[in-house]
Amino acid sequence: MMADGNKSPALSLKSASVLIVEDQNFVRELLSRLLTSLSIPKVSSARSAEDALNNLESDPDLANVLIVDFELPGMNGVKFIETLRASAHHQLKEMPVIMLTGHNDLTLYRDAARLGISAFLVKPAGPGTLKAALEEALAGRRVTVPRLAVDQQPPSDKV
Repeated sequence: MMADGNKSPALSLKSASVLIVEDQNFVRELLSRLLTSLSIPKVSSARSAEDALNNLESDPDLANVLIVDFELPGMNGVKFIETLRASAHHQLKEMPVIMLTGHNDLTLYRDAARLGISAFLVKPAGPGTLKAALEEALAGRRVTVPRLAVDQQPPSDKV
């Protein structure tokens, strides 16, 4: 499910710039090729969350969408997004993020969704799935945080 977040005008894939934050060379290269095949004109990458933060803080215009792996050396993907959302740069606070992970885990999804991600993709994500996620991110949409029965207070029928 998607919910409208940022109300800025939607960008097209042909005007997007994407930063891939992924430690595995093979996955980083594969994503880069997929993005190029989708006509993304500017694709850059970082091997760690720390490198990505340094790059973005020195050049907030480096990207207008991030694809972030959950399992990164040092700071993981969720901690990276938390740090990004706490940034002094408004542009970085509002940066659309697509979370990429090998874990189909509801808790991880909920943690990332609470931070305002645009999409949650489980590896391997195909070109169509990646394109749809990028379009959602560029349109400023954010995923919704699912409510589960365990989130609600149980009825108090104990005596």
